[in-house]
Amino acid sequence: MASYTRIIELSTNLPDALHASYFNRALAKAHLGEYDSALRDADESIRLKPEEAHSYGMRSRVHELAGAFADALTDATRALAIDPRSTTALQVRARILTEKGDLAGALRDCETLISTNPVSPIGFACRAEVRTAQGDLSGARVDRETEASLSEKWRGGRKS
Repeated sequence: MASYTRIIELSTNLPDALHASYFNRALAKAHLGEYDSALRDADESIRLKPEEAHSYGMRSRVHELAGAFADALTDATRALAIDPRSTTALQVRARILTEKGDLAGALRDCETLISTNPVSPIGFACRAEVRTAQGDLSGARVDRETEASLSEKWRGGRKS
């Protein structure tokens, strides 16, 4: 955390470095459960580069972790307006839509994840969750198997 803070202090005239530092510090704080502070850094990241979908996607994840689901959904939708293939925003929105019972909307987001990057396990994990909520356990099982296979390939065949 101190490294990000120091870079922020030194980067006042370097907007790209400043943006990246606020973005990364927000992620670090979110992983530590420091949601209010993470949101302040996410806000600053967005202020510096409002055209960056990944900043809105990250802030949507922080809101989701903090339990502010309406704000998470708003930010995910903003991110997707900028970049309809934003992985984080699609994941967050799919989880929230699943919880709200909009399984068709959640499934669309998962399908977008899969079509955007069919060799990534992320979309298959997403779709497995929605299929489970739909009661399609055989489809969910197939997606979990695909997720596991792709995850192993992403790790280079190493078991975690």
